[in-house]
Parts: sequence; C-alpha cells; structure tokens
Amino acid sequence: MFIHTDWCSYCRKMEKEVFSKKEIYDRLNKDYYLVELDAETVENITFDQQIWKSKTPKKNTGQYHPLALLLLTSQKMVFPSLLRYDQTFKLKSIKQKYLSPKELANFLR
Repeated sequence: MFIHTDWCSYCRKMEKEVFSKKEIYDRLNKDYYLVELDAETVENITFDQQIWKSKTPKKNTGQYHPLALLLLTSQKMVFPSLLRYDQTFKLKSIKQKYLSPKELANFLR
C-alpha cells in the first residue's frame, strides 16, 4: 500500500521515477496488489467490508482520512508510507520515506 499526499514531493518523485521503472512495475503487477491512498482524501472509501468516511467535506493539509489514521496507527504521519501485507492482510513491513528503485525492490522481497 502506498500512502501519500498531494503536497508530498517525494511521493510524486516515487510515482514518476520509481513505480514507472519496468522491473518495479512488472514485479508489483506479478506479485502484489498495489493500493494507493491519498491520506487527505475526502472521498468515501470501501475497505474491509466497511465504508470509511472523511470527517471533513473539504480537503485540508494535515486533516487525515480515518482509514489513513487507522493504517498508520502506531506510526507517524510521514509520507510516502509504504506498507507490505501478506495474503491474510497481516502487516509484514513498513517504510516511511522515499525509496529508490533498488530500495523498493529490496522492500518487496
């Protein structure tokens, strides 16, 4: 899971320079189901058989969606945040920083 914000320059850099690399793209499509979440979205999100609703009608910096808060419960709200889960949705690892293609490839192992 890739949790980001609109204002995060490192998030945009990962989207443009890391996720677009063929080897990363192929690995993600083969072995993972990549989910992106804007931590500040105001959209309703259906997840884990529940509807998660924003507490605010307008997007504001620093006003995080309840689902983002739940997923990053014991973490700081640092972006980008990458969470890797197993098939039973157990959290296997988390990184909260920009990852180069090599670092992301290692994280996906």
